[in-house]
Amino acid sequence: MALAVGFPAIAAAAPSGIGSAQDTVDELENHGFNVVLNKMGPGPLDHCTVDSVRPGLTVIRPVRNGGDLVNQIVYQTVYLTAKC
Repeated sequence: MALAVGFPAIAAAAPSGIGSAQDTVDELENHGFNVVLNKMGPGPLDHCTVDSVRPGLTVIRPVRNGGDLVNQIVYQTVYLTAKC
């Protein structure tokens, strides 16, 4: 069960800048993020570079963990801008 811990997870999941924008989208999605893409330029995404990754909406729901009520992350959205 994933528990809400805030946005530091986005920084941890964001790639180091090596590879294409497509690589970054794939990695973020593999880490469970919902990626909203803003692509600038006509090139294919695998030839684009990442300009920015910004946090978006985090959807949570309350769940019981033993006797405590905690927030579970349903999904997190990030906004990725790619330049081609």
